[in-house]
Amino acid sequence: MGRARRRWRTAAALASMLLTAGLIRAGWAQHYVAGSTPQLPRIRYADSLDSQNDRCIVQGNRLNLQIRPTYVNGLPIGFCCSTCPGIFAHQPERYLKLRQIGLPSALDPSRPARLETAYRARVNHELYYFADSTLLRRFQADPLRFCGKVTDPVSRHRFRPSSGSPRTAFGGRPYFFENRLDLEIFTALPDSFADRRGK
Repeated sequence: MGRARRRWRTAAALASMLLTAGLIRAGWAQHYVAGSTPQLPRIRYADSLDSQNDRCIVQGNRLNLQIRPTYVNGLPIGFCCSTCPGIFAHQPERYLKLRQIGLPSALDPSRPARLETAYRARVNHELYYFADSTLLRRFQADPLRFCGKVTDPVSRHRFRPSSGSPRTAFGGRPYFFENRLDLEIFTALPDSFADRRGK
């Protein structure tokens, strides 16, 4: 048990160093696309989705191709620097409202999402907002069925989890992983990967 734990810690530390150094690339950005203002283009990401915002949701600056987005109701929100994703993760409703980002409700896109903490769910680093509490409870009862693609918190790759995907819960939130090693790394150092931070 001691040897396995040391191996997990070593793997977690190595993965964290590689991610921080930018040596692991998740392939999240493609290129800029025209927005409403030439100086503030949107970003088209590798999944062919355009950022919902044409300026950093936190600071209002030009979006940065090197910073991966955070997905809200399956749609990407872009940032200008590596500190902004963590700031956004702690107060997403504040910044979504500040930048006037309107989103369709998860599970019922014909209705607008209520951008309030009481109508929010999280899976991995993704955020989900709902039109009412009934939809929220339905999602929470079976997040795997409804979450769509999520970002592995260790590898940072986007993937669609299945019933066979490794999973855990931490801080009241479900986490899914691409493989068993990523789950082991997360389990060894959950505070390093549980919340969105950095690039």
